[in-house]
Amino acid sequence: MELAKTWEQNVKSENPSLKSLRNLISAFKSAVNVSSDNTYRYAVTDEKVFNRLMIIVLQLFPRAIQKLTPYKTSHSGVRSLPSNKKVAQIQSILKLHAGSLITLLQDITNTGTAVLVLSSIQELSPYYISARKLIKSLLEAIVTVWSTTKDVETQVASFAFLNNITKEYSKGCLELVLKLTYSTFIKKCRHTNIHTMPMINFQKNSAAELYSIDINLGYQVGFEFIRQLAIHLRSSVNNPTKESYKTIYNWQYCHSLDFWSRVIALNCSPEKEIELKKESPLRQLIYPLVQVTLGAIRLIPTAQFFPLRFYLIKSLIRISQSTGVFIPIFPLLSEILNSTAITKTPKRSTLPAVDFVHTIRVNQAYLGTRVFQEGICEQFIDLAGEFFVLHCKSIAFPELSTPAIIYLRRYIKTSKNAKFNKQISNLVEKLTRNSQFITTKRSSVEFGPNNKIDAINFLKDLDWQKTPLGAYKKRKLRV
Repeated sequence: MELAKTWEQNVKSENPSLKSLRNLISAFKSAVNVSSDNTYRYAVTDEKVFNRLMIIVLQLFPRAIQKLTPYKTSHSGVRSLPSNKKVAQIQSILKLHAGSLITLLQDITNTGTAVLVLSSIQELSPYYISARKLIKSLLEAIVTVWSTTKDVETQVASFAFLNNITKEYSKGCLELVLKLTYSTFIKKCRHTNIHTMPMINFQKNSAAELYSIDINLGYQVGFEFIRQLAIHLRSSVNNPTKESYKTIYNWQYCHSLDFWSRVIALNCSPEKEIELKKESPLRQLIYPLVQVTLGAIRLIPTAQFFPLRFYLIKSLIRISQSTGVFIPIFPLLSEILNSTAITKTPKRSTLPAVDFVHTIRVNQAYLGTRVFQEGICEQFIDLAGEFFVLHCKSIAFPELSTPAIIYLRRYIKTSKNAKFNKQISNLVEKLTRNSQFITTKRSSVEFGPNNKIDAINFLKDLDWQKTPLGAYKKRKLRV
């Protein structure tokens, strides 16, 4: 303890001794590696001494380094170091210290410790940024904390660090962080269930935020990863085996497609592009992502994978809703109506209702059961309503809805499922009323179909919930 107090006095002094700082960091290294078989110069066995060292090193040490080699802050808030001998002298101390910081990150058990360690690294980041290997190792450890911790506050703290450092050092860190967050997240999301899904969704949303920092770089990284997804899909289509299907029909692939839908939705909205005063480069990724998603949906069109179909349709709806790009989603839903899972008379079962939110494949025991059939019918009505409500104010709604209305009316005539027929009839009625509403509104317009700007701005100021279809969907959401 006496030695720790001596180091603390040195750290607080106006001109800290490099030798004393080196001894402090050596003692700290032995403290954080207490369970290691390696031999160190110091042995820290007292808990009070360990806690004192934690405070000295994580809170006071960065300030001592800043006294020895003060950094400069630019007008944009970027901290940078001058070139002098002392910078080179402290590099060996910082290199030794980086190993201890990584060990601490790997053993984080509470948010308090996480915040303390991350704040210390944030203060030292100007000194580590030029050391490519060290900063990469530190970022890998922080991304691992972000992707594996079960504590929400720790996850938020690690994301806040990644967000701050990539904004400050976008040239040095951003590409590395974008690739690390995506690849680490995909590795960790293999096991998805009701307990892990909230954390996974947080990771997808927070990682998508990072792509907003530099959308040009985001496009380059996104193109590379979406291309990999397309290559996997092409291999599975060209070589249709059980193993090749497994590379597509798993949670990791589905989460990947869903993640990129979130990146595009966040960065390609009209509001975002008005803010940028230009079209987002990420908009160019919409077509390839939609094509890959459609290919994945139709790879195995069996009832067992209907939950996967519904999950990916929601991703497509998100893209269309945020970007304004039309995606033909109704055919993906209408294909379900021809499945024997709906057309055959179901058998009774005591199985619980299918959790379509947290599963992409149902157990074979569900096939042909009433509970599964009712779940599919409910999903069909909900998603069909969500799709058409996207275009409920569109001047072309009558032309969009007419084929669907005709198809659904014909289906009702052949279907023996009275409960489902009633639900479809209700949907058809709302589609018809909305079509009539738009027809009435557009009868007074004075522009033609070739006037795209006026066509896009048609009913722009009308709240979607005030259309017949929008009011219907709003009531269903309340229920």
